[in-house]
Amino acid sequence: MAERLRIAIIEDEPLIASGIAASVEELSHEVAAVFSNGVDALRQIDTLNVDLFLVDINLPQVDGITVMQAIHERFPIPCIFITGYSEIELIERAQSIFTFGYLIKPVDTADLRAAINVAIGRFHDFNNMYARMQKAQKSLTERKTVERAKGIIMNLLGLSEPQAMRYLQKKSRDRNKKLVEIAREIIDIERGTPS
Repeated sequence: MAERLRIAIIEDEPLIASGIAASVEELSHEVAAVFSNGVDALRQIDTLNVDLFLVDINLPQVDGITVMQAIHERFPIPCIFITGYSEIELIERAQSIFTFGYLIKPVDTADLRAAINVAIGRFHDFNNMYARMQKAQKSLTERKTVERAKGIIMNLLGLSEPQAMRYLQKKSRDRNKKLVEIAREIIDIERGTPS
């Protein structure tokens, strides 16, 4: 993987944290921060510029899943849980948030490399899919707006559907505005709330 990542580690055992940090650096990534508990991570999340979290689940004060849930409510940052626990309940709970990997301790550098590469790849795929979904949603909303305005024009002016569409297109060209903007204006006027 050519991308150099800024990775934050949340691990309460200093020896394990330093081992994970050494592996991260061996993989040519940057250790952005190391936290011994989730509360400190939450306090500093606004000042961090992090690409990925490596998080222990069993932390003092607040467990790792709860910490990542709180972080994900504010920032879409992927995480990989690194834990000594493999109970199905924990795995299911971890899956319910923005989890892109789950490793059982002890973790070596090769395991970490694979998990990071897969997590970042899946995160990029997720972002691309989300962007496409947003674009499709916007397109559908705009199409519905144009259809509604077209219906208003058909009723008001007694035009056929193709004629109403040509009417909207001409208004769009004449006023140098997007078709959907003209459609919104027509809907607003029909509602009695001109823009």
